[in-house]
Amino acid sequence: MIYTKLRSLYPRGGTRRVILMFVLMNVFGFFALSGARGFIVAFLEYVGYSAGVIGAFISVMAAFGIAGQFAIGFLCDKYGRIKPFYFLLMTMVVVSGFVIYYVRPPIWIMFAAFALLGATLVTCIQLVDSWVLESGDTLKQAYGKARGAGSFGWAIGLISLGPVIAIFGFYALPVMSLIFTLIAFSIAIKLPDAKKTKHGKTITVRSLKELFANYRYIHLLLTTFMIFGVVSAEWVLNGIKAAQLGTPVTFGIFSGTMAFVEVPFFALFGRIQRRFKLTHIFVFGASVYIVRIALMGLAPSIGVMTLIGMTNAFAYAPCYISAKFLLDKEIPQHLKTTGQLIAAAVFSGLAGIVFPAAIGLVADAVGLTNAFFILAGFAVVPFALALIFANMKDKEFV
Repeated sequence: MIYTKLRSLYPRGGTRRVILMFVLMNVFGFFALSGARGFIVAFLEYVGYSAGVIGAFISVMAAFGIAGQFAIGFLCDKYGRIKPFYFLLMTMVVVSGFVIYYVRPPIWIMFAAFALLGATLVTCIQLVDSWVLESGDTLKQAYGKARGAGSFGWAIGLISLGPVIAIFGFYALPVMSLIFTLIAFSIAIKLPDAKKTKHGKTITVRSLKELFANYRYIHLLLTTFMIFGVVSAEWVLNGIKAAQLGTPVTFGIFSGTMAFVEVPFFALFGRIQRRFKLTHIFVFGASVYIVRIALMGLAPSIGVMTLIGMTNAFAYAPCYISAKFLLDKEIPQHLKTTGQLIAAAVFSGLAGIVFPAAIGLVADAVGLTNAFFILAGFAVVPFALALIFANMKDKEFV
């Protein structure tokens, strides 16, 4: 009876069924990714690396993330496919996770493993976004639900994996990632590929000039670079402080809570967008970081950090999803994946090279608490850039 009802609600090939499958794929896929990356800083702190070396590892991830996103975005648009690259990237994430957590190799091999993880994990997250956004207008409107499902999977992964680490150690993380990756694959294989726009011209490197003919796109690149640079720097500081103040269980609860509170915003984004302009949502999210980072610096315990982390619902979530839609408006149809992944390479890659390494050195020099305050002051810069973008005039591509 229940099975028959579900089949009628989600008929094979129907849009609702495809949306549900994207939701489920993201829940299990992001659970797997949380095992690969979510405890990285805590693990490195546990092994005994300094804040500077931790920042260097994160920067290596970001540097190779740039190369990965440029290359994969270009290949997706060139060959009109996204789905095969998803399987390839997820597999490489699992492989790098086994090297980092299970093998625990010499430091130079660790850098190589972090390079592989950086080139694949962040690229994979951005690729899933593009897969949904480029699967038709109806699915595009359901992007918030699909992305919210990813945050939910990430949050559940972080919360549930904390006790697993407490019992079995960090060795368990790559095994759990492998299990949930295989579940995600079993769903993804049944999904249709993205509906890439047909274009008369062959897509080459020269095609990228079309992206950079729009000054609004360029300004968005700079703004997102600053905003998510602050985000990546705060992630390093939060990870170090939470690892010092808590246990693997409380660390997982802290990190998981920050991801979990994003879910309602993503799920309700369609309604929120009808009431507020995208640029206003973007500016609001950037403003919250200024106060939130300063409060994190003052937090006396991981419990207080967890409460402050609940502001992610009004900081990261609005910044991320509004940036995705604002960028989508500025990118030509035939370069959608390339444009999104180039932007992601800038705000998750280039920013991730500069800011984590810099904030790690600052923390080593002036102390962790002062580093939080310095970062909070710097967060005024992306807030100002977002305000400027909100008042810029529209410009079409030439």
